[in-house]
Amino acid sequence: MNYSWEHTRTQVRQFRANLQTIYPVQVLALTKDFAIHNNVLYFLSNNRDASDWCPTRHMQIYHSRLDQCETHLVQQDGSNYLTAISTIPIMERSLVFNDYIALVENELDKSTFYRQLQLPGVSTFDIKDDTVMFTFHQDVYIGKLGKIPKLIPYISASTATTNTFNNTLNNTSTTATYSPILNHIDMDSSNKQTSYTGNQEPTADQPYRSDPKLGGLFNERIAFIRNRDIWVMDWNGNETQLTFCSNNTSDPSLKCGVAEYMMQEEFHRFTGYYWSPPITNTRQRTERILYVETSELQVEQVFISKSSSSPSSASTSPSMTDTANTSSTTATDSIRYPRAGNPNAKSTIKIVEFEIGDTSPVNIRHRQLWGKNEIKALFPWTEYIVRFGWLPDGQSVWLQLLSRDQQTSAVIKLHLDQFSVEGEMNVGHDSIKTEILWHETSTAWINVTDVYYFMHSSDTATVTNLIWSSEKVNGYRHLFLVEKSVDQPEAQVTQLTEGEWCCVNRSLYVDEARSLVYFSAKMHTPLESHFYVTSYSHQTQQPCQPTLLTKLGFSHTITMDSPDYFVDCFSTIHDPQVTIVQKLSHTKTNPVVLEGISLLIPVSLKSDCETPPSPPSSTTNFAEGYNHEGRRSSTDPLTRDLERMRENKLSKYSDSVEPNGEIFSFTTSDGEKLYGCLYRPNNYEPGQSYPTLLHIYGGPTTQLVVNEFKFPRLMRYLMAAYFGFAVVIVDSRGSSDRGLKFESHIQHRLGTVELKDQLEGLQFVQDTKFGALPANHQGELVSVVDLNRLAITGWSYGGYLSLMALAQYPDRFKMSIAGAPVTQWELYDAAYTERYMGLPEENPQAYHDSNVLTYVDRFPDNENRLLIAHGLIDENVHFRNTELLVSQLVKLKKPHYLQVYPSEKHGLRHASVNEHFETLMFYWLSNYL
Repeated sequence: MNYSWEHTRTQVRQFRANLQTIYPVQVLALTKDFAIHNNVLYFLSNNRDASDWCPTRHMQIYHSRLDQCETHLVQQDGSNYLTAISTIPIMERSLVFNDYIALVENELDKSTFYRQLQLPGVSTFDIKDDTVMFTFHQDVYIGKLGKIPKLIPYISASTATTNTFNNTLNNTSTTATYSPILNHIDMDSSNKQTSYTGNQEPTADQPYRSDPKLGGLFNERIAFIRNRDIWVMDWNGNETQLTFCSNNTSDPSLKCGVAEYMMQEEFHRFTGYYWSPPITNTRQRTERILYVETSELQVEQVFISKSSSSPSSASTSPSMTDTANTSSTTATDSIRYPRAGNPNAKSTIKIVEFEIGDTSPVNIRHRQLWGKNEIKALFPWTEYIVRFGWLPDGQSVWLQLLSRDQQTSAVIKLHLDQFSVEGEMNVGHDSIKTEILWHETSTAWINVTDVYYFMHSSDTATVTNLIWSSEKVNGYRHLFLVEKSVDQPEAQVTQLTEGEWCCVNRSLYVDEARSLVYFSAKMHTPLESHFYVTSYSHQTQQPCQPTLLTKLGFSHTITMDSPDYFVDCFSTIHDPQVTIVQKLSHTKTNPVVLEGISLLIPVSLKSDCETPPSPPSSTTNFAEGYNHEGRRSSTDPLTRDLERMRENKLSKYSDSVEPNGEIFSFTTSDGEKLYGCLYRPNNYEPGQSYPTLLHIYGGPTTQLVVNEFKFPRLMRYLMAAYFGFAVVIVDSRGSSDRGLKFESHIQHRLGTVELKDQLEGLQFVQDTKFGALPANHQGELVSVVDLNRLAITGWSYGGYLSLMALAQYPDRFKMSIAGAPVTQWELYDAAYTERYMGLPEENPQAYHDSNVLTYVDRFPDNENRLLIAHGLIDENVHFRNTELLVSQLVKLKKPHYLQVYPSEKHGLRHASVNEHFETLMFYWLSNYL
């Protein structure tokens, strides 16, 4: 049966409509950036007060008093039951424009004017002492907690707000068939950034303040980045430029305080400067900012297309369309992009210090390391400054250094007196030595994380105490207590956790008063992240057994910055995320006891977007009702609510979109345990096998098979099941959180070993008939998957492996749908590629074997088997990758189909483009598989 394009597109739209109907509103919403300050919880959300109870594009700050949590606990039959904490927007008034911006008396949820403006809302916020700062539509606001915040004006650019207002009105269009919340598709499962914020620096005529930070000795100044330099301003908008990289005519690439492409994309450091912490034991009013000065002068300039066209909604009226977006002209733009084997950016650590005058900073000085104190002189192997910051006392700084091959790393401590103004050259300070707090090497690579903590209680003049994480002992990431005395050549290191399991790359919380460290890990199972606490007290010589603080059967994402509470966002592969606040009680006999829990964000079941959901019942126990596998029991109140909702809703549709994924494990032919997941097609009937789609990423730094509700990723699996395909996902060796030995299986072998694991997983599902239901009374089982009709699809690294699969195993894979694929690793960025492949000149055979073009003659000669999609302005995996492959396919007369999206970068951002790609993908799968 042949399916038309229109039929496929209608089905895509119907699936999305069903999806938005079945799931609670919180699944489509975004709540993030939890912070606890003085027993008050603050967070951002785009759903909490919308009058139509549908997610919007507007983020708002909310707060809730946690010391009132106990009043929300209801006891029944000896169990604690949850009710919702009341949450209040921190700014309960709408925004209108009057000169700059004034606050009016209209309530936010009733403000028609606000809804018409479609303001994007709050993007970031920061709270220090009693002061809150946040960014709202590229503007910065400041105020005292409990007071109405004010806009910090642009003293030198009074037209900025007017321009912002006009641009807001011109960016309100949406599509009729796609919810803006569902537009984003998680194509790149590596969690890598898909856009580089450093390329968005404002020019001199664009006064926007990026990366603002509240700081200073009394939190009365705000630093920010403008046009590659650090500026500082007071609350009235009086600005002073502190650095002058943009004035350097000999190096137009010079940046001060900005994280360059590589730091953001591959090491996930998104800032390039930090305020010095307040120094409470001195009257000195010297302010300091630590920053990196980065030159990309030697970094290769890569030219990519720069399309000015943008997909527009068919429902958008011409009067509301930005005329600049109607042009279809295409130009080229250049970016600094360090490819494998080519020069990287060069960074220097510096300090700018100044005093506060009557109205502005005065006596500005720039200090850096000179001579024997320079980083390259002390550590010649250094290529990257991947992490840096102030020690808590404000008298010293720390840096994490990394070699180019990423097999050597050191954490070092530098005293302020080692930095000097040019010409002073460390006069009188020759005796100060650079201290090495941590040093390690690896035969594979060193994974850079944010799992560390520097103790505030340290007397850093004589000793520095920190907790660091590393995989160097047994290949699994564990915690270590590091104590370094200034008069000792080496630090004393105590291992705090041990075992064949990994600490997860999430920030630590350390309760120094009780010598407790809280951390996330996959100790009980690699499929779930849990929260633990252990002691680092010297009373025990061996690592203490960590105490589990979260419920098994769920994956938990924790935020903790208070010794008495933590925020727990948890879900399963079948159940959407629920967010609760956990309260801790500390006693001498048992230092950490869960005393009670309160529901912050319930899974409300909506009937439609026109009526608000009913509040959760006071007798709903969200902490119970799960069996040992994490599946909801039939008596669980939430399960009953889901079933009732499905009866009301799904009776309207012939096809369900409920997830039916089942996780499995298998052992490879060489003895490695791997995990996978199977989704049966929605029209599954026992005794039948179905065309099968292997969804793949397969690269490092990611894990697809987890007991967690990942909605954007899940949506793609469910759409394939909706169209009648069995879906299989396998985490092959090379994926994360299984130890460095497991991850480094792919070292120097990208694209040559991952698919063997994937194929063995598929064979396991077929041979064991996993997921199949009995076809008759005799219990006969027939495999769900039909490996004679097998397709593979993925994006980014998954696109790369999708190409390799069809080229290397054309007899196993009938079709490949590859999105934004790398085809030749010499074209990709240096830090990522060299971490796993080494330098091209040192490992030419490895690069040859990992090159898709090496196998181009093996691509099949019959048609409708190869579909490639790529954004023309992809700044991550450049279109050049696809261009080289297509040129060779044409030369060899190999059939293929290329879909170019001129307005797209690495991920598909526009609703119309997402709909087109999904229609194209399932048109191919439905007709040709």
